[in-house]
Amino acid sequence: EARAAYAQAVQINGKIAEPYIRTAQLAAKIEDWNKVAEYSEAALGTDARDLPEAYSLCAFANFKLGRWDTAESAARAGLKLEAADEAPDLWFTLGLVQASKKRFADAAGSLRKYFDLVPKARTVKAIARELSALEAAVAANKAQ
Repeated sequence: EARAAYAQAVQINGKIAEPYIRTAQLAAKIEDWNKVAEYSEAALGTDARDLPEAYSLCAFANFKLGRWDTAESAARAGLKLEAADEAPDLWFTLGLVQASKKRFADAAGSLRKYFDLVPKARTVKAIARELSALEAAVAANKAQ
């Protein structure tokens, strides 16, 4: 029902970002990353200016789809917004992308920033393990 209501809102006025963002969130719940990318990018194409959540959804969906350059661009664009701290997941996704690109020092820095913003994240233990692995990779690269 919610998806239908958001679709109707888009038909009435496709220049409003909120229905696109909400539809992208619904798609994320079922891990339909193509739809998440589609709707978050549509939200970013509206007249709205400060949409950190749309950039976060776009970045993560594109990461999941293996489009690392697009994911990194979306995360970095979102981090430039005044309201970027409202979407700390931008730092998390940026860290994932950087790790995938084997830029371990950058990835560790991004995950540390995420920890600073969300010290009590549900996934804090998993992220701490990832951060330790990244820091070990950085140290190994320096030793070579």
